[in-house]
Amino acid sequence: MRSAVLTAFVEIVLEVYKGNLPEGSHRRARDKLLLCLQDHIVDVNAVVRSRALQLWTRLARCAQIPLAFIHNGLIRDAGCRLLDKSVNVRKNAAVFLATFLEFNPFGPSVYFYVA
Repeated sequence: MRSAVLTAFVEIVLEVYKGNLPEGSHRRARDKLLLCLQDHIVDVNAVVRSRALQLWTRLARCAQIPLAFIHNGLIRDAGCRLLDKSVNVRKNAAVFLATFLEFNPFGPSVYFYVA
């Protein structure tokens, strides 16, 4: 159930709140949805943690992660999941971090090569 709700949150962010939003209620609403998604990276259920990381990967591919989340610990939270007890969570954390580097919001200043 939690995974389905998180997926719905991401669909809303991708379809309704896409692009750079001006300050106001739309940005606050989007940030609340993304904050809930970030909170579930440390959920007690490994399936939910894994799904949350998959959804962050999807947002990274679409360049829809606000810089405020990057600066406020999203990358740190995902990095901590590399030490998770669940192999699926560790895998999805690694995929998210690699995708984030590949589609980084800082432009071509970071080069990513997969051999």
